[in-house]
Amino acid sequence: MKRLILGTFSLVLVFILIVYNIKPHIKAETGPEISWSYLVDKGYEIVDYHGRTTKTFSEDHISLNDIYRLTLISDNYKSLMNKEIIIDTYMVTDHPLDNNFKRFIRTVEMGLKVRYPNMTRVQVAIVDNKVIGGFSNIYHTGQRVLGTASYDIEGNSIENITGLTYDEWRKKVMKEFEINY
Repeated sequence: MKRLILGTFSLVLVFILIVYNIKPHIKAETGPEISWSYLVDKGYEIVDYHGRTTKTFSEDHISLNDIYRLTLISDNYKSLMNKEIIIDTYMVTDHPLDNNFKRFIRTVEMGLKVRYPNMTRVQVAIVDNKVIGGFSNIYHTGQRVLGTASYDIEGNSIENITGLTYDEWRKKVMKEFEINY
């Protein structure tokens, strides 16, 4: 009887160890594997993969928010017009935005009951099977964004990227694309 209990316990223990140590098998040539490897190379710990979308932007049908995100992805955002951009979305840790003070205050206000504490949503952009950049957001309480600010994939603001204030950048882009709000 002791052998049966010991054998069963051993099998359960081995099963638990196997389940908790399974790592995703990744080939770094195509699909989400490219973006996964890109984030790992940047030193981010991937917590969750939220899927893939594709977008194509045209100068005829583009919003200021679309241009904002394209600017975060690439300093040459006009070169991305009319190209299919694949976006892979992840939740990561070890990101510069993880240490944001606003995030800490919001966590305390929510009573420390948050789904993704100290994690960042990162969206990796791929064109022609190559990562070209991406953007990131501070996330809290499940799927709600904390505020509306987006940053580049490394946590830099539009001001840091362009050298312009947001208002200066907005006016420049609205004139460039003839956007009237």
